[in-house]
Amino acid sequence: MIQDDDLAVLKARRDISRANLVERIGEVRHLAANPTALISRARADLEHGTRSATFQALDIANDNRGIVVATASALALWLMRQQVARQIALQLGHKLGDSAIEAGKALADRAPSWLENLGDRLKKPESKLARVSRWLPWGKK
Repeated sequence: MIQDDDLAVLKARRDISRANLVERIGEVRHLAANPTALISRARADLEHGTRSATFQALDIANDNRGIVVATASALALWLMRQQVARQIALQLGHKLGDSAIEAGKALADRAPSWLENLGDRLKKPESKLARVSRWLPWGKK
């Protein structure tokens, strides 16, 4: 059985926990009654959370600089894909002639719709036997 000392310790812990609960309930009632205090506390919690998240993100970014730079570069290239395609078409056009410039501009204008439909155009993967028979002289013609 629980001895008297253990029982006294458990009662003291219960009383401390109850006092903490009553204190927190009083704080909540005070915040509910005073909206300006609630707003300032919410703002302080938000600022603290934002700062800690920012510092954590900076630490992670410092640890993985290469990944961050590669991701930012890929995102920038994706955002500028039409301009890059036009510049490539213009550079190739000077070497190939005016018809290549027009073809490159048309390709650059169609690029977004072409990329959206790319998944529909891809074929199902062939079996190994079909790939081998395609390259053998006695295969399909």
